[in-house]
Amino acid sequence: MMRRFADWSWARLSGPDRTVVLAAAVTRAAAVLLTVSFVSLAWTHLRHPGWSVMVAAVLAVECAAIVAWWLGKRRPTAATLLVDVPTVGAALVVAGAFAAHPRLGLWAGFVMPYSVVVAFTIGLACRTIHLAVLCGLLLVAVGTVTAVVFQHQRLPVAAAGLAMLIVNPVVGAASARLLRRGTAELDAADAEALRQLADVTAVQERARYAMALHDRVLQTLEALARSNVLADPGLHERVAGQAFWLRRYVDVGGELHDDDLATGIAETAWEVMRGIGTPIEINDAGIRWPDAPAIDASRRKQLIEELRHILEFLGTHCEALVLRATRSDTGIRVSILGSGGDAGLDVDRLNPARARLAAVGAMLSVEPIPYVEVHVPAAGDGTHPPPGQGPDQ
Repeated sequence: MMRRFADWSWARLSGPDRTVVLAAAVTRAAAVLLTVSFVSLAWTHLRHPGWSVMVAAVLAVECAAIVAWWLGKRRPTAATLLVDVPTVGAALVVAGAFAAHPRLGLWAGFVMPYSVVVAFTIGLACRTIHLAVLCGLLLVAVGTVTAVVFQHQRLPVAAAGLAMLIVNPVVGAASARLLRRGTAELDAADAEALRQLADVTAVQERARYAMALHDRVLQTLEALARSNVLADPGLHERVAGQAFWLRRYVDVGGELHDDDLATGIAETAWEVMRGIGTPIEINDAGIRWPDAPAIDASRRKQLIEELRHILEFLGTHCEALVLRATRSDTGIRVSILGSGGDAGLDVDRLNPARARLAAVGAMLSVEPIPYVEVHVPAAGDGTHPPPGQGPDQ
């Protein structure tokens, strides 16, 4: 039954106070069960059991009303303290008044343990420690005066016996703070988990579509573009262009952007490859991340233009090219590695490109492998480290 109650309450509650309300409801239910157990076990020893049942029923109804109010508001409210504290105080007075009676002393013996348990939930309804201390002091004051007046106890002894009535509200207020903080952290963790799940689902869905495009469409287009099946030159050119675009779409994982550096480099490589026929492999994943360094528009334009000249120069002397664009410490590094073809190159023919790149703050180096590397500083950075030596392994 308690499990069903917890599940039902949790399903109805929302917000950062749901754990506080659930804890208060369970604690209140335990307090009511305590009174029922006392009356049941002590029934044969009670001279007037009807009075005990009446007081227990009043306390149970008050608990049910408070819990129903909190569930409706979806949070413990301080307004209920105006009912809760006087009710518990009145129960302490009634129990203390009859505790000294020789024939009625046991009939309300459950009030004190009930008050100690409920005092914790009173603290749960307090938003500040100061309010919890104030409520606890009021209960201790009422209980102490009742013990002194009706039971003729000494003031220190009476006050010491009621210490839990001030400790429990403070513990309840502190627990409510911890529960709210833990619930907020749990909600944030759930939201982050859902976001990550959505991202993973999107990546998996994109990979599934990319695989379907690759297996059913892309390979056919690329086969047609490499063959002479299409006699119409215009149609052959269009199929080759669509094959290149689809290859880039599958590799990138989405639509290309006209102002994107990776798109500009890829389109330039495609135009060169289409013009001279030399295959060019592109690896630009390093500059397609969201945190990739930004390049000024002037440097981007100059880089793409000079890459066109470099690719055309290397493509006429090599059988294949590999273009790799990666991030460096201060900007973007583009390397081009050639394979096959001429053993040596007239690297002086790239001096004009070196000079034009240097004018915008970039740096070009050439190795006879053949290997060319260009470093372009990020936006706002006018410095550049020397490019690495040799091909980027």
